[in-house]
Amino acid sequence: GVLFTSANDFTWSARQNQDVKFKLRVAKFSTTTPGIAVLQNMEYTANTNFDYNAYIVNIENLTVPKTDVTLEARVADPSYAVTTFKPVRNLERVQETSVRTIANTVNEGAELATTKSMTIRANLTTENPYITPYIDLQRLNVALEQTQINNLTYTELEGGVTWSANSTIVTGAGTTFDTDLSAGEYVLFGEEYRQIASITNATYMEVKNAFSTSGSGATVFQENEENPTGPYASESRYITRVVKLNDGFESSDLAVYLLANKQQSTSIKVYYKVLSPADPDPFESKFWNEMVIEGGSTTNQNSITYNEEKYVVPTAKKTGGSQLLKGTVSTTNGSTLVQGSNTVFLEELTVGSTIAIGTSRLQRTITAISNNTFLAVDSAFTANTSAQEAYKVLNNSIGYTTPDGKSYSGFKFFAIKVVFLSTNRAYAPKIKELRAVALA
Repeated sequence: GVLFTSANDFTWSARQNQDVKFKLRVAKFSTTTPGIAVLQNMEYTANTNFDYNAYIVNIENLTVPKTDVTLEARVADPSYAVTTFKPVRNLERVQETSVRTIANTVNEGAELATTKSMTIRANLTTENPYITPYIDLQRLNVALEQTQINNLTYTELEGGVTWSANSTIVTGAGTTFDTDLSAGEYVLFGEEYRQIASITNATYMEVKNAFSTSGSGATVFQENEENPTGPYASESRYITRVVKLNDGFESSDLAVYLLANKQQSTSIKVYYKVLSPADPDPFESKFWNEMVIEGGSTTNQNSITYNEEKYVVPTAKKTGGSQLLKGTVSTTNGSTLVQGSNTVFLEELTVGSTIAIGTSRLQRTITAISNNTFLAVDSAFTANTSAQEAYKVLNNSIGYTTPDGKSYSGFKFFAIKVVFLSTNRAYAPKIKELRAVALA
């Protein structure tokens, strides 16, 4: 052929005595030894390490026919022990069996001097020596997943705490009330919950309602799951909206059904909150109460199997419900005797039963029944009454007592709280169905 040249792209001149040649090079790749790309995490400049329990590798790559890219991952745990390489798939979630960590720059340099917190090894292979897969170093990342979960349902307050019956004053020894607590927060003192009214300093505070018991140098608990509002010690929970029952459908009991997946080291706790239609307090002020599982807890060995669990109200919480007795009764100040008029005590009551008398529903336990119109109770009355209605307390309905001593039975409003717990952040319980049934 003849070589043509041009100075302006449209006029060409033949060069009869000149030739041009090109030297072509071809890359030849091994079909037996893979090419290896080692990819490691960038410097992490935060003050603390980042813990995670799952990750997804996302590496942009192109594999033409007869080529492949396979990936392996090596990670570090919070003690800086490094695992061996294990196969992973691009864009697939990898669930670790224990917590892993990306160390910050300082810790990584001190504890992992010869490697990094995460290393991805890409193996590039081909069956044809003249073609190869490739990876795009500008379009790769690893998404880390950190499950927010722990195994706490309360927190112990530091130091010893002292309080007295009929007083609202609380003192501490070795306590830090002013930094650990805040006004309005609830604290469990022995068996009594009290809301903090004010905090003076690290060792002195007051609560809103006087105590009915005393404690000295005791351990008390904050961030309890029973508290009406937070803060809570648990990190993972689900709370339903408030359910209002239609008029005439007020209920006395609750049952909750869950389809749950609970792997090793995980658990679930279920709580209920109720409000009686006769209670003028706001729903938000009511305490949560833990339910109990019926038939035993289930455990799964995988993350896809779900089992039904039923949670019910403990018998101890069924303090309500009553039966109106025939006739009326009278009491005498300082006496333990109850006299009836047109009553049938022998038919309707037994020794050990609890009766409630009058509009205040003053309760006493029966110790003896003489006949249909006379019985004795466990403690003396403090007032003379006559022609009062009396009730047999059935203890078959959800009941509760407010901090100021008022008791209520049954409910019109309720909500459910599910608390997710785990001793290993790599595993978390799951639910995919929740049914709450209000029972008459």
